[in-house]
This record gives sequence, C-alpha cells and structure tokens, in this order.
Amino acid sequence: VRDQEFAEKVGSHQKAMGVVPGPFDCFLTHRGIKSLAVRMDRHCVNAERVAAFLTSHPKVGTVIYPGLETHSGHEGAQRQMKRSGGL
Repeated sequence: VRDQEFAEKVGSHQKAMGVVPGPFDCFLTHRGIKSLAVRMDRHCVNAERVAAFLTSHPKVGTVIYPGLETHSGHEGAQRQMKRSGGL
C-alpha cells in the first residue's frame, strides 16, 4: 500500500490475527459448505411453516414475512429470491 500508516495497521492485524486460516478452520468451513444447501432449505421450510401458523393464530395480529402473499413486498421478493428465507 502507499500509505505507511495504513500499511502498519494491516501488518499489525496480520500479526495479531493471522493471514490465512488454520487447517482446522479450513476443515470446519469445508464440512459446513457440504451441508449448506440442505440447511438453508430446511431453514426456509421452517420459516414458511412458522409464518403460516402465526397467520392463522387468533392471538397474532400481523405477520410480516415476504413469503406470505399478504406482505406488501411479496411480488418483489418473489422476483429477487427463490425462497423468502428464515428471518
């Protein structure tokens, strides 16, 4: 980098945190990537079920979830995403 002060900050971070992940960190990341698609699918299914349940529950007034057709941003969400996610 051209800025010496910034170079010192980057160097300090490299020394303190390391430049590359360790072998075990790589193993955990690799293992997690293998099941990511399945976990995200289940994540979405569960969210859709919870939203549907809450919509029909008498003690719940409003459910704000873009996967529901009643949500104001439902059409936009459908254009942008395959599923509505779990949050």
